[in-house]
Amino acid sequence: MDGPCTLNRLGCNRDQLERRIVNCVWREVFEKAQRLHIVKDIARNICCNEGAGWAAEFEATFDFDLNCSLCGGGDCCRFVFRRESEPTTGLA
Repeated sequence: MDGPCTLNRLGCNRDQLERRIVNCVWREVFEKAQRLHIVKDIARNICCNEGAGWAAEFEATFDFDLNCSLCGGGDCCRFVFRRESEPTTGLA
């Protein structure tokens, strides 16, 4: 593993960026400590907040979604950043 997490870029365009984490040092620490029963809750609190913080740093407004995670039993953590859609205004 290269560093604490191994990142792979899945896709990137003007409106969306997807990153996949396939190895995570934090999950490995909890596994070694035999604490996997709490790792899903911890990941939901830490990783979701961290991803939302990253999304707030983009120049445009982006939403963050972590719809798959190693700690939740998935084969990777999928960090998805999507540009918020522009509000539509109707003409009266």
